[in-house]
Amino acid sequence: MKHNNTYKTYISKKSMTICIAAICDNNQKIVVASDRMITASHLSQQFEHGVPKMEEISKSCLAVTAGSALAPREIFSSVRTWASSKSNPSISEIVEEVKNRFNKLRIRKAEEKYIKSRGFESVEDFYSKSQSLPPQIVVPINEKLENEELGVEVLIAGVDSDGAHVYWVTDPGVSNCYDSLCYSAVGSGEPHALHTFIAESYDGSVSLKKALFVVFEAKRNAENAPGVGSKSDFWIIDKNGLSKVDDSILIELEKIYKKKKAKLDESNREVVGDIDKLEVEKYEKK
Repeated sequence: MKHNNTYKTYISKKSMTICIAAICDNNQKIVVASDRMITASHLSQQFEHGVPKMEEISKSCLAVTAGSALAPREIFSSVRTWASSKSNPSISEIVEEVKNRFNKLRIRKAEEKYIKSRGFESVEDFYSKSQSLPPQIVVPINEKLENEELGVEVLIAGVDSDGAHVYWVTDPGVSNCYDSLCYSAVGSGEPHALHTFIAESYDGSVSLKKALFVVFEAKRNAENAPGVGSKSDFWIIDKNGLSKVDDSILIELEKIYKKKKAKLDESNREVVGDIDKLEVEKYEKK
């Protein structure tokens, strides 16, 4: 029961979705996948949207998001403009710019909610005047500023001259690099997806074909989690750009997935039968 409660607490803190990125082909390509589930908290509804959660940042870089569907649009629009003015920016440079825009938007939202409504012009204005204000005013506002979140998780996947890269960005504008692990996932389906990669002993040397299936399997397994939709978008990234995976390939992957699952179910039934044959009657009598 304790484990169950822990799992429920974990899920409640995650966005109801799944986004996956996995490096492959000797660290030269990336397979990216996401569902299309949108959670409208103000309506207490979930629905599968017609627009993919993937945002093209540069020729060979995609971002997929979990959480608020509104904030990322503003962030990525400005980052795209920045990237277009650069000559082949590296993925790490793009990540730094996303973090910068992420934090600026977070601060601006905090200003609108807690600063300007109280008569201050900006966060800087508040801090400059805080020395002359009583603690009972300063402390609560300061806590709100520090705890303000956009409620967004971003997977940034891209290929540059150094190969393939996967990064994770979240509040308050921090990042982790998953190049050494070669895969990552965000959203409520994250545990199911990551367990799929772990079971496969996945690394960046696997072929593109194998990576496509493992990512597909991870996404299908993630559908067992709350709030993960059945509709999917799959993309392949390499040094030449972005390619959307054809529906015909996804249909074939679904057939392979079902075939593997049927064999696993059959194997599990055989194992259960073998367990039932164990002779433990003398221990059961005690």
